[in-house]
Amino acid sequence: MTTIIKTHRVSRSFRASRVCCAATLVALAFPALALAQSGAVWHGQTPPGLVTPINYRVEVESVLGSSQGADMESRPFTATSTVRLQPAAPPFTTIRFVDLSIQFGPGCYNLEFYCSPMSGCMPMTVEIEFTTMALSTPTTVTLDASGAFALAATFDVQTVGTMGGTQTGSFDSWGTIPITLTGRFDHADSTATLDSLFASEFPFPAPASTLPIGVTAVTFTRFLFNKGNRLVGPLMVADPADINADGQVNGLDLGILVAGWGSAGAADINNDGVVNGADMGLLLSAWD
Repeated sequence: MTTIIKTHRVSRSFRASRVCCAATLVALAFPALALAQSGAVWHGQTPPGLVTPINYRVEVESVLGSSQGADMESRPFTATSTVRLQPAAPPFTTIRFVDLSIQFGPGCYNLEFYCSPMSGCMPMTVEIEFTTMALSTPTTVTLDASGAFALAATFDVQTVGTMGGTQTGSFDSWGTIPITLTGRFDHADSTATLDSLFASEFPFPAPASTLPIGVTAVTFTRFLFNKGNRLVGPLMVADPADINADGQVNGLDLGILVAGWGSAGAADINNDGVVNGADMGLLLSAWD
């Protein structure tokens, strides 16, 4: 595992909520022809109060034994995402995930370890405050005729919680982990829905420095079921110069353009196959 320090991924994605609210009327005012001319972008978020089935497994290794606990319950589920759509008008065949952040709700697991015939077992309670997974880099996926897709990418994953009982301690575990996320993107008029999400298992260990004395390893495994989870939001006319699709043309877009200079890609604003001075001129002319 690659240990990372990251403090801004989740909050950055939630900027989408401010953008989509302000742009809803704009989206409704532009017909499909406008989308065909300028492209489309979608900012989605989960409805308030959404819960969805989530599976969680906790495995504890100690100097005298091991234990594990598992559960599958409906937990609070929140997510935001920003995507760009191709071709410029429906039916869309590919979507580029500019950002995707998911947070799973809390869970509590009662475990027993150090078990022996003479002394019995010692208890441990593992309380999970939250788990987040955020897409590490923008990724493009292909949609089939029904809008289904499979996103195989790396995600920044964090789990925060505490351990109590005979042994106590807290943990804040970070890791960059490959995860396959499947789902379906469906559009109707000026709105779209991302649903049927299912995340593959993503096990990761807690840092050794945060474990109680006598506990040698704690591994968390979690995955998301595709029942009840969904993101909804408006389809909007996209500004091609807004490369990262955050609703503004600014230095972030300029940085992406400079990084992609001389090649094809998202920064090829005029779609002529290469990022060059022509794209720079279009970006500067659209600068907010």
